[in-house]
Amino acid sequence: MKEQNADGVRFYFAGQGCCGPQLGIALDAPEADDEIKVINGIQVAFDKRILNMTTDVTLDQQGGQLALLGG
Repeated sequence: MKEQNADGVRFYFAGQGCCGPQLGIALDAPEADDEIKVINGIQVAFDKRILNMTTDVTLDQQGGQLALLGG
């Protein structure tokens, strides 16, 4: 996050795929209608359209990149 000069992480609706809605993740500022939580000291913004899809996921760091696990 420091390398990207990011204040937090944002989960967003990334379109509709063959298996349903797709989640996107970015080091980005929250949008006006996002729900914002602070998790382990990190600001995490959730697009309300996918908020219910994020209850059973884990954000991890693997090989220097963010990875979304579970769901």
